[in-house]
Amino acid sequence: MTLSCMINHHIYSTHVLSFPYATLTTPPPKKRTISAIPSFGFRCCQTGWLLEAQEFTVPGKQSFLDIWGLITGIGYEVRLTGVSSSGLVSRPLTTAAVTVDVNLLTDFNKCLHNHERIYFTLTVTARAKDLNAWQSDGKFMRIVFRFKPEAEPEVEHMFVSDITSDSLRLAWTADEDMFDRFVIKIRDSTKFRTKNLTGLTSGTEYEIELYGVTLERSSQPITGLGAPRGIRFSEVTESSAIVHWTMPHDRVDSYRIIYVPLQGGSPMTVLVDGTETKALLPNMLPGVTYQVNIFAMKGLEESDPGTDTITTALDRPQGLSAVNVTDTTAQLLWQPTRATVDGYVITYSADSVSPVMEHVSGNTVEFEMGSLVPATHYTVGVYAMREAQKSGTTTTKFTTDVDSPRDLVASNVQTDSATLTWKPPRAAITGYVLTFTSSDSTVREVVLSPTSTSYSMTQLSGTTEYNVRLQAIAGAQRSHHATTVFTTTGQYELRVDLRDNGESAYAQYDKFTIAEPRSRYKMHIGGFSGTAGDSMTYHQGRPFSTYDNDNDIAVTNCALSYKGAFWYKNCHRVNLMGRYGDDSHSKGINWFHWKGHEHSIQFAEMKIRPVNFRNVESRRKRS
Repeated sequence: MTLSCMINHHIYSTHVLSFPYATLTTPPPKKRTISAIPSFGFRCCQTGWLLEAQEFTVPGKQSFLDIWGLITGIGYEVRLTGVSSSGLVSRPLTTAAVTVDVNLLTDFNKCLHNHERIYFTLTVTARAKDLNAWQSDGKFMRIVFRFKPEAEPEVEHMFVSDITSDSLRLAWTADEDMFDRFVIKIRDSTKFRTKNLTGLTSGTEYEIELYGVTLERSSQPITGLGAPRGIRFSEVTESSAIVHWTMPHDRVDSYRIIYVPLQGGSPMTVLVDGTETKALLPNMLPGVTYQVNIFAMKGLEESDPGTDTITTALDRPQGLSAVNVTDTTAQLLWQPTRATVDGYVITYSADSVSPVMEHVSGNTVEFEMGSLVPATHYTVGVYAMREAQKSGTTTTKFTTDVDSPRDLVASNVQTDSATLTWKPPRAAITGYVLTFTSSDSTVREVVLSPTSTSYSMTQLSGTTEYNVRLQAIAGAQRSHHATTVFTTTGQYELRVDLRDNGESAYAQYDKFTIAEPRSRYKMHIGGFSGTAGDSMTYHQGRPFSTYDNDNDIAVTNCALSYKGAFWYKNCHRVNLMGRYGDDSHSKGINWFHWKGHEHSIQFAEMKIRPVNFRNVESRRKRS
């Protein structure tokens, strides 16, 4: 069996401080002592820090050990461990001694005993302050081990249970018939361990020292580690923060920082060197309040915590985009924040548009924007809100479409021409593209200036349907099409046959058209041929008049005055719809160049036919 002894080095007074023994799990050893402790030099590696342990192995029959290289007036801690030949290791026993010029004696009351062959291992370590020189006065430390012949009986495994405010239950184990009785001593462990300090001054920092005194000897004073103070936070983000604290007066080895969500969660720990006064707290959740505890550590001592709380920033919405964009509307979509928020704030603006702000609830992830300006470049931002907290802003940009021209209309439709008119779009445009397609799939395209609001179409085919599309242009953008459809009038010729008292005459015009209602049915005729004389040319381009819709240029109402309805001018040369049989001046059925204004013609007939009538008839006959 081996006994392992570790000696730690402390600065004590010139007297010995002894420590209570510890109970081992193996059978109790014989009594050990430390004696004959003279002074001797010892080299210090670093002031105030634990020096490297010195370990010695001693045969089990040896009862003492001389240790050299010690320092006068220095406390040493000795740790002794027994090891059996089978590898069984006892609990370590410790004691302390101070190197002095007289022999002192410290007892180990319990150690290791076994009938097996034993040996000892001694380990020596030291903790020293302000040591900077070697001493060589030839002194040494002797450790003497004394054995009792038999193991002392002992009580093992005491348990405390059923603790109430004024009682508890004790239970223990011991070999039967080993003891006649048991003696239980109870002492208040808190007695003389607390002291209330009164009469202190508010806002004043105090340094407290504590040392023990016995038989006119005192221990080295200890100063309790104060809790870290002056805690503050900086660079707080949605996932991290930097915590700061004030450097204490006493040097510490390290700091242990524990931070945990107040509403529950797994704690996280950060360790930093004792020279630091700040630390990064990573892996935090957005919008969560954390309790942060900072402990100062020196050796095995740990201070009370310095405590404060910090709430991380809200994370910003993600994936913001604008979809279904038209000239006046757009739909916003985004992914919600990880933090629970009260709502989102949406802002959008453009160079020529006043900023707009909208609020939506915290469970909303889309928003329909309306009343936008066409062909305008918008910047949109969305951020989250919770009470006074505001997240960062997520932005996107989009451009509304160009709006289409409005109220596209074809007017003054003739056989080979028509007039298009429209209202311009709201957007600032750079031009138009006009496309018209005939029923025979002939396509024509015209580029117009941005100021155009009408266009005269010419060289059209008669009796043909035209599909018109008008598109506005703004740089690279193009609007939706405005459309209309119209059909040109046919190419007709006019023939008028007149008969009166056995006489006959006719007038023929190779072109005859009547315009749309908006023009009040204006009449247009072509070249004349025939025997009645050209009386119709006087009425060229005139609108149609009736007694209740006077469109002539005469002072009087021609239709009312001359009892008819016609394309009157001022007033007529032809009055084929006058009163039948009335030979009064200009009131009967007149054709001026044949019978004048004072004879009502007995028979008059107006008839039209397509100009290409002969070709059509020929095709019909051939078919």
